[in-house]
Amino acid sequence: KEAKEEGLSIGMKVSVIKRMNLCVQLLPYNSSLYNRMNKYLYQTISNFTPIVESIDYEGFYLDMKGIQSIRGDAKNNALNIINCIYQKTNMNSKIGISSNKLVSKIISNVVEEKICEVKKGQEASFLSPLTPFVLPVVKYKSVQRIIKFLWIKKINSLQSIAFDKEVFQILFGVYAHQLLRQSNGQDSSAIKSSNF
Repeated sequence: KEAKEEGLSIGMKVSVIKRMNLCVQLLPYNSSLYNRMNKYLYQTISNFTPIVESIDYEGFYLDMKGIQSIRGDAKNNALNIINCIYQKTNMNSKIGISSNKLVSKIISNVVEEKICEVKKGQEASFLSPLTPFVLPVVKYKSVQRIIKFLWIKKINSLQSIAFDKEVFQILFGVYAHQLLRQSNGQDSSAIKSSNF
């Protein structure tokens, strides 16, 4: 109740909480328990596809290419994964389905529904109404300063500015190419199997 009054909710990132409220006292987590649970979740999810990448304790990326021909629709697979995790751990899950890791992670972070799919080719339009601060490259201070200076509130503004590649390059310098790709939902990083 007290945490709710302070604007905190279940599942918030520690870094966000620290920025919001300095009087909150955070207790250390049990790393041994987290490691065991992460390994258990990895093993559970691995029953659905052979290529699973763990992202610390934040979640997993699953390469489902070819699995649809065996198991059917991506959303049905996602529902099966969510149900399996809940039955085995009593933990709620969210799944972002897309053609790449960047968009899948953003879906999981910003969409309220348990399952959301962004079809290939729809990444830029999905991202356009979102704040630029969902993009990983915006963690760099120089990028943040330009975005704040230009009062850019939505990714669609970045997408519009990017039409003039020369101006975009001048504004964002060494991060221009990366920002252009991310603002259009482009990510070519492969899912790498984790070893537990």
